[in-house]
Amino acid sequence: MLDFFRQHVGGMLGIVIIGMIVFVFALNFGVQSKGWGQGGSEEFVATVDGHDISEMTFKYAVNLLGGREIGREDPSWAPFRQSVMEGLIERELLLHMAEAAGITASKEMAEERIANNEIFLTRPIKELAEELNRNFFVDPAIAARVLVKDGHRIRHSFADEKGVFDLDGFRKFVRYYLQSTEEGFVEQQRLEIVAERMRELLVMGVRVSESEIHDAYLRDHDTVKLSYIRLLPSYFMDRLAPTPEELVTFAAEHADEIKQYYETNKFNYTNLEKLARARHILIKVAEDATDEEKKVAREKIDGILARLKAGEDFATLARQESEDTGSGQKGGDLGYTPKGRMVPEFDAAMFALEPGKMSEVVTTKYGFHIIKLEAFREGNVSLEQATPEIAEEIYRKQVGEKQMQETADGFLARLNAGEQMAALIPPAEGDPTPEALRLQVRETQPFPRSAATIPGIGEARDLVAAAFALSPEKPLADKVFKVRGDLFVVRLAERSAPTQEEYEKLKDRIAEKMLAFKQASWLKERMRALVDLAEKSGNLERRLQLAPAASPVEGAPPTGPKGDTPVGSPGKAGKTGKASQPDKSAKPVEADQADKQAEAPEGE
Repeated sequence: MLDFFRQHVGGMLGIVIIGMIVFVFALNFGVQSKGWGQGGSEEFVATVDGHDISEMTFKYAVNLLGGREIGREDPSWAPFRQSVMEGLIERELLLHMAEAAGITASKEMAEERIANNEIFLTRPIKELAEELNRNFFVDPAIAARVLVKDGHRIRHSFADEKGVFDLDGFRKFVRYYLQSTEEGFVEQQRLEIVAERMRELLVMGVRVSESEIHDAYLRDHDTVKLSYIRLLPSYFMDRLAPTPEELVTFAAEHADEIKQYYETNKFNYTNLEKLARARHILIKVAEDATDEEKKVAREKIDGILARLKAGEDFATLARQESEDTGSGQKGGDLGYTPKGRMVPEFDAAMFALEPGKMSEVVTTKYGFHIIKLEAFREGNVSLEQATPEIAEEIYRKQVGEKQMQETADGFLARLNAGEQMAALIPPAEGDPTPEALRLQVRETQPFPRSAATIPGIGEARDLVAAAFALSPEKPLADKVFKVRGDLFVVRLAERSAPTQEEYEKLKDRIAEKMLAFKQASWLKERMRALVDLAEKSGNLERRLQLAPAASPVEGAPPTGPKGDTPVGSPGKAGKTGKASQPDKSAKPVEADQADKQAEAPEGE
């Protein structure tokens, strides 16, 4: 009778064992069984189309999904319980439709599934569909099963170490962990079979047409590859070196902007702990460097120190010589930092300096440094005091963005005049700019017409449309594109056109995938419509009060500069489609009492 036992035992012994198990099921699950515990009262958490979902059924479902492990203070507590409730409501709607359609299932079917460790609980279709949408490359056959069956499966086994059904373990799990009865558990699983069959019937009518398949093929296999140059604002801003006189003039001309910036960012200028603004030059030394490597690095930093003492400009030398990719292009400027932000050796040397003074060589785990202290800051900073740095910030942004736009427009003009992209890029030799920020020619991966995001560039629907307007005869876009503040000069690198031969090879696979996700979308909308209709017609009443979830924990404080900067219950069996009514003779023990009586079996 039971496939599970046929697979694990054989011969006359197998027949005897199967007969015993069927007999035990009959004793425990038959109508003569009085259940477990006596007494009880009916409480309902929801009513759907006149059928009640009992509090015992809800508790059973919560426990079956592991809800006993989630405390009330856990942020997931309320959303979890809400999800359980929505799943039970959807199951009740499916059962109502199944009754009208004449779909049923027997108690014996449920018993056989339990013996085969196939345990189920209906989950909201919306959640399953969203999971599928987040994993578009999942196998279509798996996707189809997830919606109807596998997404509702509970990972638990009642088999012992020999693979034989463990009746004692089953009893303990149902009675003490689920706080239910064996009869009620079988009935709940019978209802799950009915709901599953109804879901199967609903999605059977979903089809995809030949034209839909062909359109999907064209969207995903008509592809473009682009060559592009990306221009970042920081590349241009960090290269600017305005003189004090230029900043004084700029501040006078942009007084209103500076005042507005100060007021908007006033938190950066009030009630400050002691901060130090410094520049540094770094020559890197790996922690496992050899003595010879350390000697070479030391000689280099000593040479730089000698040049500084001879009068060379610190910011200029930082741009030329510093190996700190985070600050080098900004003249070594680290901005204002509090005590404890930098590694101890660097921190101590920086705060020991006087404004305008320079350190000797300082050794840290990063290598050798020379530090120049620009200023200290503490307490409240007035607008007048903050004006020079705000003026420099605004100057770098405005002038840097202007230079970036002019450079991009120039690149496009030169390409239109016949130059090759590679000829536009300045030599990389001697350029201390980090590789990721440097001007260079790159290529995207091929992307389809349906793409919203271009590999290497980002979300840029207007650029996708422009890319598919390009051709070998007209390979250049007619404008510079802006994506999240960066500018892109693009050129067609490759166009892959779809073919009928390829379509014939792929169409069955495309159809399979499209059908799975169309079923997901259709079933999600169908269940949402059924719930909405029940609510609007007054046939759905939720009585369960869910406490709001706890507020999420605030994020960690921001880290320091990047690069090499030294910053350190169930009911009786009834008519198919009816609600699972609570067994009036069943009274679950309390959770803490149950835990003392027996240990709940672990899931798979």
